[in-house]
Formats: sequence, structure tokens, C-alpha cells
Amino acid sequence: MMYESRLSVSVIHIALNIYITLFLLKHTQGGWPVTMKDVERRLLTALQQDIPSIWAYKDAFRHRRELMLDQGLIDRSKRHVSKRRRLQKLFSLAKQGFDIDVSVVGGSISRGQPFVQRGHGNRVYHHALQDWWNKIVQPITGSRMKIRDFSIGGVGSEYFANCLPVHLAKESNTNLILWELSGNDVDRYRGVVRNISQPLEQFLRNTLRYRSNPEILLLNFFNGNDLLSKRGCHDLEMEGETPVAQYYDVTELSWTKSICPYLIRDQSGMAFEYLFSNDHYHPSIPAHAQMAYLLIDHIRDQFFKAISSDSLQKDITVRTILPPPMFKQTYLGEPLCYSLLKVDDSEPLNTLQVQIVSTPKFTLSTYRSFVHRGDKLQGLRTKSENEMITFRFVVPSYAAILPFKRLTILSFTKSGDATSQLDSRPSVPLHTNHYATLGTLETVPARNIGPGEHQLKIWSKKGGFLIMALMLG
Repeated sequence: MMYESRLSVSVIHIALNIYITLFLLKHTQGGWPVTMKDVERRLLTALQQDIPSIWAYKDAFRHRRELMLDQGLIDRSKRHVSKRRRLQKLFSLAKQGFDIDVSVVGGSISRGQPFVQRGHGNRVYHHALQDWWNKIVQPITGSRMKIRDFSIGGVGSEYFANCLPVHLAKESNTNLILWELSGNDVDRYRGVVRNISQPLEQFLRNTLRYRSNPEILLLNFFNGNDLLSKRGCHDLEMEGETPVAQYYDVTELSWTKSICPYLIRDQSGMAFEYLFSNDHYHPSIPAHAQMAYLLIDHIRDQFFKAISSDSLQKDITVRTILPPPMFKQTYLGEPLCYSLLKVDDSEPLNTLQVQIVSTPKFTLSTYRSFVHRGDKLQGLRTKSENEMITFRFVVPSYAAILPFKRLTILSFTKSGDATSQLDSRPSVPLHTNHYATLGTLETVPARNIGPGEHQLKIWSKKGGFLIMALMLG
């Protein structure tokens, strides 16, 4: 009798465990266990849901017309749509239930300036993408979208082209990179490099070589002050971004091209006040909602087409073979970076190792920090004249075959001037007053750097000097 009693209890426990397992499958995976064809049918149905009916902005925008977007403006935003299989690989992983890692590479716009300072950080465009994905895709396949924001206010593509690996390792599993630096880059490199879109090319070449073969989306905003100054809707598109996107076959979505017709015809100024924040520089929450819609609509459309065309086989191989560079200033190898910039208080994993010797008045200082934001501008700084700092570093032997084209110092607008000297080469002046808009800028103390030990000396001038990063590329 005792044996039969124990057997009955065991049967009850087994039955209860089976019930709990099936219950969890039903309520976390979108239903009872199903085939991949069932998963695809459910995804096709879910992807057709009206975006504003479920998205993160539904308290403010319940219909597309409330965003001032029609199909014509949405189509205008698609400057180039990639034909490569990187995005299909992402969708295949999602269909199998793998999580999707998204990395955001931008400036203060992607950090939600200025409304993030009022505690509205969840209104940034990429949060809406994550929210939509986790409402539409995750309940069906279990695939959760996770976003890491590496954006740093005031920074341009030159920094991330050389230094993204110190924040996001080349061996990482990132599936999608959102680049949002069109407004930052447009005037930053005038007179510094021959072609203003060359830093974007360097960024694309370096990120396309990531082990995970991520999809890259170029997202274009522009600065409101340019429109007020009669320059029009001015971003990197006007300086050659689209040919670079086409050459490397990466998708380019432009809020600028989509919404500019409204702003050009805006005689009363009402549309401008609606789409830009009080600082007249950063796009407002409604503008972020518009960009979010353009981005979600693109992802949804491509996902739907991939399923409908039956092109999401289990294992999709992506081979990245880069074409010859468009610009002669573009470096063919892997850049090296020593950075002092932090993202979310994480120490950079520097790829260039340096030894620093300086006078006591060159100290590690926070140049700019922000409320409710994870980015911080900091560097080695002195406010005094005639202070010296020395960087000693070793360039790898492969530079004998592929010398680094330039050694670059990252500083900040109007943060002082200096004189530099690499080894026994002639001294080179360093100026920080050639970029009108506040932001980081690059000065080049040396070019054509080969292998071996090197020593870079910097002497501050009146007003001091700031060093945020050293880059070899």
C-alpha cells in the first residue's frame, strides 16, 4: 500500500510538471509547440498589425496621419535599401528564437537630448524599435531585442571608425548597428580630410569586418539651426553619404528627406517648433517618433518579404568581401585606438597601449557630463601654458607593409591649442577653433607611421589643451 501511495504521488508530480511546462510554452512562446511553418504564419499575421496601435508612442500618436507621414514620405526616406543577406541572417536567427543584439552609434540625438534631461529617455527612437520587436516577435519565437547605446554627444564618425572596438569588441555578437551621425559629420571634416564622407567609409569598412556580420543601417537626422540659417535641411547626404551607402550596399533611411518638404513650406514656423526642441538644434519627441516609424516600417517590410519569399533557411552564410576604398585617405587595415571616453561608466578596452609621462598640471578631467545619460566626455587636460605630456607607444610590425596613414588626436572645439612632435619629425601646430559647432574634432600631428617604438610630445599653448583619444588609422 505504501509503495502504491508513493507511485501515485510520483505520477501526480510528473503530470503537474508536464502541465507547467506546456503552460509556459503556451504563454511565453505564443502557443502550443508548433512547426516552423506555423511560426512563419504567425509572424506574417503579427507583422501586419498597425504600428501605432501597439508601439511605445501610442499615448501620443495612435495613427500614422498624426505623425504627418504618408506613404510618399515614407518611400522618400528610403535613400538606399541593401540587397545583401545580413538582414536575412538576423531574421533567420530571430525565427529560431535567438536574441537580437542592436548597437547604436550616434551622438546626442540618439541619447535623447534634450528631453532625456527631463526623464523621457524612453522616447528615443531606438527604444521604440525595441519595444515593437518585443511585442511582435518575442511572443511568437522567444527572440528578444536588446539594445546597447554607444552614442557619445558631440562625437563624429572619425572617432567611431577608429575606436568603436574599444567599446564594442570585434568578437561581439552584435546583429544590427544603427549609425546616426549624419548631422554631426556634415561640417566637422571640412578642410580636415579631402572628402567629408571619408570617415563614414572608414567606419563602414571597419564595422563590416565584425565577426558577427552585422546589418548596418544609416539613419539621417539634421540640425534645426541649419534650417533657421537658410542652409536648408543640411546633413551628410548633401556631402556624399548616399554614394558611400550605395557603394558598400548598406541601407540608408533619411528622416531629413522624408520630412524636409513640410519644413521648407513652413511659413508660420509651426512645423519647425513641433519637430525640433527648444534648443532649435535637436529633434523633438515627435521627430523621434517619425524616425522610429520609418525604422520599424523598414524592418517590418523586410521581415515580411523574407518570410513570404521563403528565404529564411536555418543557416545563412554571409561573406564580406570589401571593394577597393573610394578615397585614398581610407586605411585598409585595422585601426588602433587609445581612448579616455566612457560609455555607461565602462572602461574602454583600448587597442593601442600607451605609456604616459606628463607634468602635474595635465590631469584626467571630466569635460562634459550629462543628467540621465550614460555618455561622458573626459580627457587629459591642462588649462596652463607650456605644459608637456608625452605618449610612448609601439606600432605593430605589420605596419611595415601597411603603414598607418595618420596619427590623430581627438580634442574638443575651442579647448585650446598646442604644438606636437612625433619622434624627431618637425613640430606640428594643433588647433581646435576650425569647427564652428561645439563638438569633438581631430587634429593630425603625423602621417605615414611605420612599425616600432614611437614618442609623441605635446606642449600646451595659452588656454591649455585637451586630449580625449589617440587614433592610428
